[in-house]
Formats: sequence, structure tokens, C-alpha cells
Amino acid sequence: MTLINGALVADNLATVTVDMLTAATELYEKHFYEWRLSSASLDRLEALFPEWNEESCLIKAVAINELYGTNVYLIVPLARNIAKVMRTNPLRKRA
Repeated sequence: MTLINGALVADNLATVTVDMLTAATELYEKHFYEWRLSSASLDRLEALFPEWNEESCLIKAVAINELYGTNVYLIVPLARNIAKVMRTNPLRKRA
């Protein structure tokens, strides 16, 4: 990404101006209550369950699946895999 005349340009495919970012921020703050509530709820969930064990991963995965309607049906195997990945990832934030 390159900043050209106050706009971010990514691989010459799209241009995002400061006015566009400002408009998007205003929409989010004024009109998207559900998004803000979902975001705040996930922040709270992270504070309540900072660890990455299987139980915490399941709770987080269920919340994201429901809030964003991702329709993941095998949620328990997904949560177990996330826990395994997070246990072995040396770059993860330590709880």
C-alpha cells in the first residue's frame, strides 16, 4: 500500500481516500449498533477467557459462529484445532 495524495493505493486495484475512511467511521459509530455491541461483547469474552485451552476456544468459537453467522457445523473439532494451534504457536500472546 502506498499513500498518494492522501489516499491509500493497493496494487493499483483500489483507492481509499481519507474522506471514505471518515465516512465509514461515521457510519460505524452512528448507525451500526449491532456491530459495536458484537465487538464489545467479543472484547469482554476475551477478557473473561484470555487462555487458549479447549473450553475457552469452544466458547469463543461458538460466540463468533453465532454473532457473525458463519454456519460452522463442526464447531467442537474447530475449537479443538484452534486450541492445538495456539498451544504450538510461538508468536501468540501469552495469557
